[in-house]
Amino acid sequence: MIAEVADVVGGATGAARAAAGFTLIEAAVVAGLAAILAAVALPIYNTYVVRGCVHAAQAAMLAQAASFGQYALDHRKYPKACVSPQALTAFSLSCRSDNTASPPTYTITATGSGAAAGFAFTLDASGAKNTVAVPPGWTLTRNCWVSSAAGDCAFP
Repeated sequence: MIAEVADVVGGATGAARAAAGFTLIEAAVVAGLAAILAAVALPIYNTYVVRGCVHAAQAAMLAQAASFGQYALDHRKYPKACVSPQALTAFSLSCRSDNTASPPTYTITATGSGAAAGFAFTLDASGAKNTVAVPPGWTLTRNCWVSSAAGDCAFP
């Protein structure tokens, strides 16, 4: 009789209540664990996103250098601007050349923006790779392209 009244009023007893759902404490524990995981995982994920952007910019610079070399073979001089630069999400490429120098030279520069703000890399006609700037928290290593926050070099 009491169980029938409880069912009619909307309450539940014993096993019926246990199968009804989660308690507020259980939901709070799950939310807390999710917050802890997010606090640990998001900075690591952001670091990988930045490193991916850096590697994409460095690869685009190498491709641009190959285009400059091909242009020089065809025209006996370097182009004055970038040749069909790749579209990059977090970097912009700029190119300049000096065909009056002996030997002629060029410099390709990648400058970071957005997630990669603070980065700047150069590549010149001799193949010298240089990191010009890095954001706070990254170690600046000259005479190579930095590929990690520790200052490790990529493409030595």
